Parts: sequence; structure tokens; C-alpha cells
Amino acid sequence: MAYTYITWLQLQTRFFDRLGDQVFYTNTGTYPETTLYLREALRVWNVLARFYRSRITFATAANTAWYKITDPTVVTNPANQLNFTMTIRDVVAEMQIMFMEPVSPTAWTGTDMFTLDQLVQAVQRRHDQFLLETAVTVDRLYPVVGAISLEGRMDLPETVADVRRVSWVDNGTLDRTQLWRRDEWGARSQQFNWTLTPSDPPTGYSMSLTPPLGIQLIPPPSNAGHLDVLAVLNGPTLDTALNTLISIPDDYVWALKYGAMADLLGQEGQARDHSRTKYCEERWKQGVALASLEPFIFNVMVNNVPVPVTNLQGLDSNAAGWENGTGTPDMAAAYRDMLTLNPIPDGVYGITADILRPAPIPALPGDFVMLGPEQLDVILDYAHHIAAFKEAGAEFNSTQRQLNNMIQLAGDHNNKLQALAVFREVFEDRSNREDLRRPRREPSEVASAS
Repeated sequence: MAYTYITWLQLQTRFFDRLGDQVFYTNTGTYPETTLYLREALRVWNVLARFYRSRITFATAANTAWYKITDPTVVTNPANQLNFTMTIRDVVAEMQIMFMEPVSPTAWTGTDMFTLDQLVQAVQRRHDQFLLETAVTVDRLYPVVGAISLEGRMDLPETVADVRRVSWVDNGTLDRTQLWRRDEWGARSQQFNWTLTPSDPPTGYSMSLTPPLGIQLIPPPSNAGHLDVLAVLNGPTLDTALNTLISIPDDYVWALKYGAMADLLGQEGQARDHSRTKYCEERWKQGVALASLEPFIFNVMVNNVPVPVTNLQGLDSNAAGWENGTGTPDMAAAYRDMLTLNPIPDGVYGITADILRPAPIPALPGDFVMLGPEQLDVILDYAHHIAAFKEAGAEFNSTQRQLNNMIQLAGDHNNKLQALAVFREVFEDRSNREDLRRPRREPSEVASAS
């Protein structure tokens, strides 16, 4: 049963009533201003409240272990539900609106405070940084083939920003061995001449002492082989002429926008605005924190039979050699938007997964907004808050309360879900626990103290 309380057009009308101004704020053209504010409000609400949960289905393929649920060729039901749709032109246009510049995402026609290239490069920097800091989406690189030195070193593709998991695949037998993260000191402590004693298969890898993009296999392999790597990859080069797709979930593109605006408003010159720079940086950090904890996959069924869901490190620890067996899957492991099955499917199986989906954005004026009356006020509050950004000064600062209203209601909603589901924490940490078991970074002293 879907919501039928208010249509997209009715919500926009209410928003104009709230603003009380249809001259300073408009809703026309390819990038209608107030519509964009409402879209962002729905997306921010979703990531704060983890509001839109859904069920997807897809079919396995024989001898295929890994499934990226945000890949439109993998999940086709419901069609396009998980696709990334935001482009660099969308982000540039929103920034131009909030900077009160003419909207022209392919050619700069505005003031001399900024240039189009400055906006694009600011988004590019934050785009790559967001992927690195959050690992909000991971990819599988297979096979990774390269020359291996006598000491066991090889190079990784330059697209790799962060390695999350590595397996060694023997070229002859095709047997797979999961490699554990190690370092050269630990290897020497166990076998002082390990670099001179190749063996098969290697058992670990290190990136502690290697050059950038280098990986050390421990011990060096004596047989030829290649790597199977899960990694965070650098994003594509953003180009407004090509209208490059943003390679992070739509619900978090607002974080890129605020991060880029923090850079632009913080630079020396007539655009410098200390107050709004601080605000934009805080919003960026908020987006990074939320995305770092985003639970993608809650529950999995194989042919409608529920199976346990664990993390990759847990699967590697408790089912050594699982990548070498096939059969009927009776366990799933999740990491971000990547799902794997154990045993590896030996045929076609129907997979059903309960997920946190992106916010559904109405396409037509008569489409219903998927919210009840109890949430609409905070959607309007948030949209009003970011609409006031271009007013700056006291007018904008006075709307901070409206952002807080959304945060507070999202907290209340999460508290309600916590009360309804005794094991909610277990459901939601499956795709996040990997970062706890195989940390991406050491916690800072400040974070540890808190």
C-alpha cells in the first residue's frame, strides 16, 4: 500500500506558500529551483531516517559468487530502483542556483566570482574524496594480472583508491586462496627469510611498505597466478560536455555539492564567505558520516528460504576455501552494495533481499509523494532552509532550526524502529561490520576518546 496523501504538485504549491515569494524563487526550466530543493529534502530525510526500505529480486548465475546490487544489469526487479541517476550537470546547476548565478551547466555565463571549471573541479575533488572516505560503493577487479617480482611485489591498476579484500588465484589449478592483511614485520617475525622462500599459495598481502599502487604478496608465490580484488575505485573524470554520471548513490550527491561549495566559498577573493563555508563543510561531514554507516542489505532469501547474512571477514574466517566450492547457497555475506553467496551457486537460484533503497522521487505533477502527513512539515522545513542559503547572513542563519527539526524527527523515527525490532542492530550492521573486522583506518584519538 503506497501513500496517497499528497501529490508532487500539491507539495510544491505548499512550498511556495511557505516561501511567500514566486519571484526570488522560481520553478521553471530544465532545473526548476524549488523542485530541486524538495528532491534534496526527500533524499536527506531518507538517509537520516533510513526510511525507504524495499525488496529486490534477482537470479544467480552458475559459478558466479559476487553480485553488485547497484548494477542495473544485476538487479532488474524493481527496475531502476537502485540506479545512480545524478550527473555532473545536475550538481553544477544546483550550485549555480544556490550561488545566484545564471543556470548554465555547460558554459559559464555568470559573474567573475567563479568559472565553470572551478565548479567542476571542486565537485571532482569531493567526489573522489567521498568515495575514499566512505567506501559507499565497492567494485570487483578480476582478473588483476601483472608481473610479480622475485620479492613478490606487483602493481595494481591506477583506478584503485582503497583495497578491501584480496584473493590469489593459481593459474594452473584455478584454486583460490583468500589473502589476509599482514605486514613485513609480522612476516619476518614468523619466518626471517620469507622473501627468499617462495611457496604456494601465498597467505597474505601487505601495502605497508610498497610504493603507491603496489602490493606485496606474503610469501612470494612460486607458481604463476593472478589476483581477485574488491576495491574502492576512483570516480570517473567529470565532464559537463559529456554529462558524466556521478558514481555515488543519488541520496548522497547533496554531500558532494556542499563539499564543493565549501571549497569555492573558502577560497581567497570576492567569493569568500566564512560563515557559509563553515556550514557547507559541516554538511559535507554529515554526509560522509551517514554514508559510512549506510546499511544496504538487511535480509537475504534463497528460493524464498531465509539464510544467515554475515560480513565478508566472517565468511573468510569461518569458511576457509569457500571460494572453491559450489552448491546450493545457504549463507550470504554483504559489504556495502556487494553481495556474495556461499557455497557459490551451482546454477540459477532466486535471490530476494530486503534493502535500504534510494528515496523515490516523483516524476510527474500528479504522482503521489511517498510520505504521510506526519513527515511533510520537516520536508518543507528542510527545503525552506536550503532555499534561504542564497540569502546568506541572518536570513539564512535563522533557518537552522528547520534543519534541526528534520534531524530530530528522523531520530524519533529511528527510535520507533528500534522499539519495533529487537534485533534491528543485527539487521542493519551486516553490510557495515566488514569495516569493523577489517578496519579501513585507525580511529582518531579524538574519536576514541569520545
